[in-house]
Amino acid sequence: MLHEEPYEERTPDLIARIRKMRETAREQMDRFGDPAEYDVEILPNIKTAPASPDGAKS
Repeated sequence: MLHEEPYEERTPDLIARIRKMRETAREQMDRFGDPAEYDVEILPNIKTAPASPDGAKS
């Protein structure tokens, strides 16, 4: 096995790593900004039915 130490001894390090990853993810999401500030355009997909001009599918 890769780790010879018991699971309980790795737990605090694992928790710290997860907290750090969550913090990094939160910073990345905050950097993106408010989704309402962006123009959303739905691109037609060949596999689906074409959308009508008002955006509703037929």
